[in-house]
Amino acid sequence: MTRSEFANTFAMLPNSVFVEQMFDLIRKSEAETISFRELLDLLVIFAKGDAEDKLSLMFKMYDITKTGQLGRDRFKLMIRSVMEGLNHSLNTDKLGQLVESMFERGGFIEQKSLSFEDFMSLMKSNLNDIESACLVVKGIV
Repeated sequence: MTRSEFANTFAMLPNSVFVEQMFDLIRKSEAETISFRELLDLLVIFAKGDAEDKLSLMFKMYDITKTGQLGRDRFKLMIRSVMEGLNHSLNTDKLGQLVESMFERGGFIEQKSLSFEDFMSLMKSNLNDIESACLVVKGIV
């Protein structure tokens, strides 16, 4: 499945941040395509995974350097992509304010990056929403 086919499967734009990051994360080879198995592994996480499984996937999607740290810019990119997925958009100023507010409420205002544990702590107030999050496959209700 190509990136464009992947995006079409979920009724998203091929150049959306979410599609680009998710496709690159689940692709195990250097090929420009993903296998059915790779797609199925992703769908299982969203169908049967709990909030921690989904947050772990999101963290890995944006920890592209694989350092176990998610910098503020990468966190902002993640929030922007989630908003895109929900068909919402925030201008750069509003996005910055939202991220700063989240870091402040979580007690991370002085931190430049988050570990996975910090990320989980920051997202804990949204666990019920995350638990119920799913990917909608185009054509399936």
